[in-house]
Formats: sequence, C-alpha cells, structure tokens
Amino acid sequence: MNDNQRGAIYSFAYNLGSAFYGNGAFGSITRVCDSVDRWTDLPWIAEQFVKYRNPGTSAEAGLRRRREAEAKLFVS
Repeated sequence: MNDNQRGAIYSFAYNLGSAFYGNGAFGSITRVCDSVDRWTDLPWIAEQFVKYRNPGTSAEAGLRRRREAEAKLFVS
C-alpha cells in the first residue's frame, strides 16, 4: 500500500474502529485491502467505502462525503 491508501484506511479506521479488518461486518473494506488488482478502480472502491455511511441518519450526508473522499484518496 502507498501512503494515500494507508491514509484512507486510517481515516476509515479512525471513524469506525481499528477492528474492522477481517471482521465479517466489514467484509467490503477487507476486500478492498486484499484486492490489489482493483486498487485503481475508483467506482468499485467508492462503492465499497460508501456502504459505511449510516443510512437514514442525520449523519448520512456527511459520512457519504467522508467515504467518497477516502475512496478518492485511496486510488490517488
């Protein structure tokens, strides 16, 4: 992983907790970390990150923006 990819994962972990990797509840992000061949696929990466946005809550819009920013950082 390069520095931007690590930064995106650190941001995600800061918000959701460091125990996400390998946890069944966070399978999509674990797949992102393990799918080296897809690390430049922004649409796929963004789709995985935005799954974690607390739909239907007052925080959803802000979390969507944060996840989209993390996805863009990950592929840069």
